[in-house]
Amino acid sequence: MRDKIIKSAQELFARYGYKKTTMDDIAGASGKVKSAVYYYFKNKEEVLGAVANLEIEKGIEKLVKAVNSEKSAEGKIAAYIRARIYAKQSIASFYRFLPEEYFEQYEFISKIRIELDKRERAVISGILKKGIKEEAFGVKDVALTTRTILNILKGLEHYYFKKRNNKKLQEEIDSIIGVFLLGLLKR
Repeated sequence: MRDKIIKSAQELFARYGYKKTTMDDIAGASGKVKSAVYYYFKNKEEVLGAVANLEIEKGIEKLVKAVNSEKSAEGKIAAYIRARIYAKQSIASFYRFLPEEYFEQYEFISKIRIELDKRERAVISGILKKGIKEEAFGVKDVALTTRTILNILKGLEHYYFKKRNNKKLQEEIDSIIGVFLLGLLKR
């Protein structure tokens, strides 16, 4: 029953946005009475958290699959960057409200991102360590470089949330990957 509520809320948030979706809407869409929704969730913010966690799991699965499809550290970092940007754009396209409501929900989203950031840091750190072991990357401080990569990519999110024209997206992603690799490769 909880999963049905989450799936219904996900669809409503995508269609109408977080602000316009009510707990009554979520109950109706899931075929439950409002008290059943409140049995599982204290409030709409908690429902949003469950939806966000579902998206995080799907996103991490895609990132890990993309990274694992490559053999070299260079290929893995490129796959990670590409998959991350496409995943963020996909979420932004599905949740059309996200760019507009992002800053209104910033504090809440920041709390959710703590776990996501931790998991992404583990992926990036693993790639960097592999690159060092292969003697491909000249990274001196894995933790610092991991944080730097993640923060730069997070800084690009708003741009890719708003960007709806995909014609030059692949070219931009390739350029970003080139910049990262220039900084990582051993000289």
